[in-house]
Amino acid sequence: MAELKDLVGELLSLNAENLAQRCIDNSDVEWCLGELMDMLTADMEAVTRCKDCKHYDRDQCYHPRHERHQQAIPQFPDDYCSYGEKKHE
Repeated sequence: MAELKDLVGELLSLNAENLAQRCIDNSDVEWCLGELMDMLTADMEAVTRCKDCKHYDRDQCYHPRHERHQQAIPQFPDDYCSYGEKKHE
């Protein structure tokens, strides 16, 4: 993520003349870079993927919220949910 922010920062630092040489309509490029920078600075939280969650074991989620189902719920390793908790290693 830091590398992407650095790249966007470098692109934003290009002057208008340099941008104009590289594309037909630099206002579109400037708008796109601005949108990308806004996305990078948005208030986001990291998610815990199932494979890294303490409730995940052998493609099954054993979170206590599933007790009412009386069974574990199948999950893929890259899935995630709002209940994810990192494994303590």
